[in-house]
Amino acid sequence: MAGTSGLVIEESKEQLEGMLKKEKNLKIQQRLQVLYLMQSEKMHINKIGVSMGKHRATIHRWLEQYQSGGIAEMLSIKKPTGRPRKIPQWAEKSLEKQLEKPEGFKSYG
Repeated sequence: MAGTSGLVIEESKEQLEGMLKKEKNLKIQQRLQVLYLMQSEKMHINKIGVSMGKHRATIHRWLEQYQSGGIAEMLSIKKPTGRPRKIPQWAEKSLEKQLEKPEGFKSYG
């Protein structure tokens, strides 16, 4: 894949190692691990993907993020929006209020 062949990692091996030790989030750890492996062992994307259990396209996408916006861009995890809720929030709150009443719904009995 083109685009990351001339990638220069600005952080040193020691900096990346320190960041890896401090990080608690697994997703961010994996992204840091990619940079660490490329910086310290000069591993190829395919080999990194196999060793981490990730597809090479995923590794490539992370490195493209790094190339375009640095480490901050690569480590930002975007939350997917997901599909809209089926039951609106107001209906859910109304149901909760009804369930708190001792008599509940008429259809209980």
